[in-house]
Amino acid sequence: MLARRGAKVVALSRTPEDLETLVSEIGCEPICVDLARTDTLGSAVSVALPVDFLVNCAGTTVLQSFVRASSRTSIVS
Repeated sequence: MLARRGAKVVALSRTPEDLETLVSEIGCEPICVDLARTDTLGSAVSVALPVDFLVNCAGTTVLQSFVRASSRTSIVS
């Protein structure tokens, strides 16, 4: 819906096949990254900046900014 309305959509996934599907379906800019790997997170996310709107579909329950999350952040309580 966002892409159809003219928004630049950037999709992040650790699965290249999922990104290929999204590119073919909505024409998004794909970024293949595992968000659990803090050593590559910063450089991957910086490609997508600036971010005006974030839709998180990762299924985590940590209620904090993903940009400020540290490697000590636990998603298991």
